[in-house]
Amino acid sequence: VDPFEAPYDVVFSMAETELAASNVIAKRVYTLERGLFAAPALLAAHGTPRQPAELARLPLLATPADRDWAFSRRPRGEAHVAIAVPRMRSSSAEIRRRAALAGLGVARITATYCADQVRDGQLCQVLPDWRCAPLPVYALFTERRLMAPQVRALLDAFDLGIGAAAT
Repeated sequence: VDPFEAPYDVVFSMAETELAASNVIAKRVYTLERGLFAAPALLAAHGTPRQPAELARLPLLATPADRDWAFSRRPRGEAHVAIAVPRMRSSSAEIRRRAALAGLGVARITATYCADQVRDGQLCQVLPDWRCAPLPVYALFTERRLMAPQVRALLDAFDLGIGAAAT
């Protein structure tokens, strides 16, 4: 959505990469926890990885922007896994989730988006002891000077920490 073309005061965008330079102001307001998820049958066939480097033996379901996946774990530090040739690339989390449900590979998606499938046993969390880099959520708006008071109040609330629970 282009805030200049549409009559929106603020647009929220989840961005995998840095946002391109434009006349739109981008303010990071929230992050969503992500994880790796796969069908139990896929893990039974390929084995369940214990370390990020072991993902190399599994098919991966990535976004077009994914070049590597970053992980952190206390107290052992960080790990990166290169995403050279994934089984599939899609910018749609729904398509990646459906592909994971079909046993096509391991998907990195937000934990809340597939919570029902995990609860029902259709998906398993892969590497639960490792944290994936979170998905940033940005508020996009055209300028602060003419901002509606309600939009300013919303952005001020984010500044005060209403998004802190997910970061």
